[in-house]
Amino acid sequence: MRHYETIYIVNPELSDDDYSKEIEKFSSLIKNQKGVIIKTQEWGKQKLAYLINKFDRGTYVLVEYCADAGVSAELEKGLKLDDKILKYQTVKLADKADVEELVAKEKEKEAAMKAEKAPAPAEETAAATKAEEAPAPAEETAAAMKAEKAPAPAEETAAATKAEEAPAEEKEAAMKAEEAPAPAEETEKNEEPQDENVEAKSEVNDGVSE
Repeated sequence: MRHYETIYIVNPELSDDDYSKEIEKFSSLIKNQKGVIIKTQEWGKQKLAYLINKFDRGTYVLVEYCADAGVSAELEKGLKLDDKILKYQTVKLADKADVEELVAKEKEKEAAMKAEKAPAPAEETAAATKAEEAPAPAEETAAAMKAEKAPAPAEETAAATKAEEAPAEEKEAAMKAEEAPAPAEETEKNEEPQDENVEAKSEVNDGVSE
């Protein structure tokens, strides 16, 4: 068998039912000619490179299949005569193809794609949720609470107390310095001028009495 790939563009204004009938029609044509469809991909509506029958968009469909010589010609004939088909193109991928191998590879691809899209199993999801919501172990929680409530070390407390009391001690020292009496020497110096004044007055008085 030969390996073919055909792309055809369907009228974008068809209803979903009519569109599905078109795909089934050409798939059946291949199967009726003893061909084997490897895969069918629906690419949806896409913008055309240029207007075709006044349409600027079309619904693209790809069919990959294996068939004997002449089947592709029959398929293209059917596409050409169908007024719902805007355009088509067939490419021969290989002259000889291992149908079973191609089918097996395509099934593996589909299984891999489904596995990627599938959500995580319920057990894994539940385990992840529990792990996020689980509280911290009792030992860690107790240690954290003790650390928050523990008083500061004695040395730090004493240092902080001294630092707070230091200004008061300085104030008391300043007040004592202001209230303290002057030294004896200063007192004597202050008193000496008074003695000189007394002596001067005495001499004046003595002179007057004479």
